[in-house]
Amino acid sequence: LLHTLSFPLLPSSSQHYSFPVPPTVWTTSSSIQLLSGKSALIVCEANGSYPLRFYWKRRLKHETAEKNFSSGLRRVEIRDVSSHDEGLYTCEVYNPRLGVRSRSKPVELIVFDPPLVSIPLHDMTVTQGSNVKLSC
Repeated sequence: LLHTLSFPLLPSSSQHYSFPVPPTVWTTSSSIQLLSGKSALIVCEANGSYPLRFYWKRRLKHETAEKNFSSGLRRVEIRDVSSHDEGLYTCEVYNPRLGVRSRSKPVELIVFDPPLVSIPLHDMTVTQGSNVKLSC
């Protein structure tokens, strides 16, 4: 994307100048919440002068440092998510001709584990008509 300006240098001609535009970056959501085992899709949008290179960074829930996650893609799909995937995902777009980077606001991935009911089972003999107590 280049912007062009036109202005007359001489009464009968005009000169065109194009100037580069630094990237602007955003994601399609700020938070994604889903059950473990599902797939999460995080999409990065950007505009600016080409070429644009896409990089993804993530900081997992229990980590303090941000790490490179993926490069080259506008979209990141995380299949079969688990609580280990929870954290902040940030898209970074780089224009090598301008030497300029731009980052999106982070997308928070929150994963819920379905409830797990665990009741030890054992055989029980009950006389017909008597009370039975079951506990959870």
